[in-house]
Amino acid sequence: DIMAGELQHRVKNTLATVQAIARMSLPDDTVGKEAFISRILALSRSHDLLLADNWSGSGIVDVVEQAIHPFGGMDGDRIKVSGPDCRLSSRTSLALSMALNELGTNAVKYGALSGDQGMIHIDWDFAGGTEKSRLGFRWQETGGPKVSPPQRKGFGTTLIERALASEMQGETAVEYLPSGVIFKCSFPVE
Repeated sequence: DIMAGELQHRVKNTLATVQAIARMSLPDDTVGKEAFISRILALSRSHDLLLADNWSGSGIVDVVEQAIHPFGGMDGDRIKVSGPDCRLSSRTSLALSMALNELGTNAVKYGALSGDQGMIHIDWDFAGGTEKSRLGFRWQETGGPKVSPPQRKGFGTTLIERALASEMQGETAVEYLPSGVIFKCSFPVE
């Protein structure tokens, strides 16, 4: 327990050091600087959540709440969240948290949260409503500017479409509908 605690402390210090190096080393006008720092902060918050449970995983409600907090959280009136609580593995918790950070960042820059009227609906349920070994998750944006597919796939899209599916051992899909972005994934739960 002492060694695990020390390792956790060192990981947190390493993430803080990487963030400080980026802030001090990269000029303010560096393209991608804020996105990089935001991703390090999201990773750090995810680690905080997992540390609280000794890396045994986290409840999905806690993961979603922590991930969307910077974008208005669950208590605001622009992000609606629903779904049954269940435990996610540490690997799945971390991957889902990073994906939600990317989706939230994009919603603020280009999507539903970039104006005053947009909303995000986040929901999940067990596949078919009864099979408790697989979870279906959905993020849907509405009321924002008209959406069109991106011209190129950046880090965030790659993270969401490929890395997330691999890390979660599941399936992912991002739809760029004119009415808003929809992200869907399904993955096994313990």
